[in-house]
Amino acid sequence: MDKLFIKGLDTIFFIIALKAAQKFGVSLSTSHLDSSSMHVH
Repeated sequence: MDKLFIKGLDTIFFIIALKAAQKFGVSLSTSHLDSSSMHVH
């Protein structure tokens, strides 16, 4: 996990989350990325 984080796991997660939000029409008028923990609800 540490090696993935060093490679930029937070950036990868953000890109995936952004694409999912765009696909499903989720409003991005307010957003927050907590890169200390990753949860998908």
